[in-house]
Amino acid sequence: MTKGDKNAERLHAFLKDCLRFGCVKGFKHFSLYLRGREELVVSVHASDDGSPFLRTMPSLDVLNTSSLPPASPLMESGAALDFGTVFLVAGYARYKCPYVWLRSKTRRLHGVSHDASESPLQLRTTDAWGDAGANVRVWDIVEELISVSLATPPANPFELDLEFFSQLEPFESYLTTAAALNFLRKTYLLKTDTPYAAALAADIRQVSLLHFKAAPFVFGAVSAEHAGSGDDGADDE
Repeated sequence: MTKGDKNAERLHAFLKDCLRFGCVKGFKHFSLYLRGREELVVSVHASDDGSPFLRTMPSLDVLNTSSLPPASPLMESGAALDFGTVFLVAGYARYKCPYVWLRSKTRRLHGVSHDASESPLQLRTTDAWGDAGANVRVWDIVEELISVSLATPPANPFELDLEFFSQLEPFESYLTTAAALNFLRKTYLLKTDTPYAAALAADIRQVSLLHFKAAPFVFGAVSAEHAGSGDDGADDE
C-alpha cells in the first residue's frame, strides 16, 4: 500500500468519526453540525464571562500555502458573534488529511487576521495528523479548538449540559443520551490518563441515569402501540 493509499484510508476513518461525533448533542462548551460528508462545523460557546475570543497562542497561525483553496464560505452575515466562535473541520479527499478553517468573525481575535480566514489554521493536532504513527481523532482537534478559543479553557472540554437532556421528551432523550454515552465511554477509555477522566466518568453515570429513566416511557409506548395493532387485527377477523 502506498503512502497516498494509507492517508486516504486514515482520512476515511477520520470522516467516519466525524459522522458519529457530529450526531452527539448536549455538550456544554461547544456544539456540532454536520455539513456534508466531509465537513463538520464546530461552534465553541462563549464562556460564562462572555468572552468568546481566541487567546494569544504562538501555535495559532495560518498555513502559508497557495496549494489549498478556501473551504466553504464564511457565515453569511459576516458579523462578529457574541455566542462564540465557529470553525470548520474538513477532511477533503483531495488533500487526504484534515484541515481547520475559522468560519466566523470575532471582535477580539488574537493571532489570526480576518483577511486570513480563507487559509486553514495551523494547529498542533492537524500538524500531528501528518505523522504516520499519530492517532489524531476529530475530538482531539475539537479539544484543541476549545483550548485556544476561550480566555479560560474549561477543566473538562467534553462536559455535558445535563439540563439540556432533562428538558427533552422521553423518546428524544433516550436516543440523545445513547449517542452521548457511546461517545463518552469511548473517550474515557482513550483518555484515562487525562486530568478530566474523573469528570468524564461522572458524566457517564449521570447520563446513564437519564437514559434508563427514559427507557420505560419509550418501550412502554412501543408495547402499547403493538398491543393496539394486535387488537385491531383481532377486530378485523
